Amino acid sequence: MVENKHWKVIVLMGIPGSGKGTQAQLLGVDPRYVHISTGQLFRDIDADPFADPTDKELVHQIKNGQMVPDHLVYKIAFHAIDMVLTSGKIPVLDGAIRTLEQAKGYEQFFEERGIADDVAVVEIAITDELSLKRLTTRKVCSSCGYIVPYSPENFKKEKCDQCGGDMIVRSDDHPEIVQKRIDTQGNKFLQPIIEYYKNVGHVFIIDGSRSIPEVDIDVRNILGLY
Repeated sequence: MVENKHWKVIVLMGIPGSGKGTQAQLLGVDPRYVHISTGQLFRDIDADPFADPTDKELVHQIKNGQMVPDHLVYKIAFHAIDMVLTSGKIPVLDGAIRTLEQAKGYEQFFEERGIADDVAVVEIAITDELSLKRLTTRKVCSSCGYIVPYSPENFKKEKCDQCGGDMIVRSDDHPEIVQKRIDTQGNKFLQPIIEYYKNVGHVFIIDGSRSIPEVDIDVRNILGLY
């Protein structure tokens, strides 16, 4: 059990496939927390026929395994975070910070709002090898973004248990694209970000190779929910 602190922002970090999205979804069931998936925000823009054409073009880079420019990350994510904070709830960020420069940009954002000391950074740690295996064998709801990890039973699912939407393999979860994502977002690139946060904030590291319930218990312990 960690200190019983009232965190105002939760940042779930980990390389692709670490399970941070799944853990964010589990926390999002609690009405105190709001799951903000940066990837889902980008996919919403890509699917929105009325979205800014320039934003749509930049977001489309994800499908080729490339990174979205920082200025667009900040524009979209900071707005979503402000909306949640204004509502009096706690944002749970999933996939929000992908580079050291972005970490510094988010830290400045938190400092400007006077909450930098109230941000918990939780790394769900796995190997690059496990990342590749997980991402190429999972399915995602095309409507609500709900993720199911691989199992023979889950991979046969055609409809989402949450909303009834179609379960698909995401276009950026095909092996060639996944490998590109790991090459640019794997542990080699994540660890400098974690080291940065060790110097400026509160960092907790969880073994993400275990089962979803085991990881969930650790996350909730960190947040003082047990």
